[in-house]
Amino acid sequence: MEKEQLVLGAHGVVALGMLAFGAYRVSRGNVVPGAINVAMAAGIVAVGVYMTRLA
Repeated sequence: MEKEQLVLGAHGVVALGMLAFGAYRVSRGNVVPGAINVAMAAGIVAVGVYMTRLA
């Protein structure tokens, strides 16, 4: 496995966890904190993509 794929995969797994937790918080009525979790998940994926393009 190439290093770039590993970096992007790790960021994807962390982002997936953040996305799931954000969706859980939204479903429990905490809309703003859940939306922040979802936004952070998008940011984590963006950083992962950026890091893969650096190499």
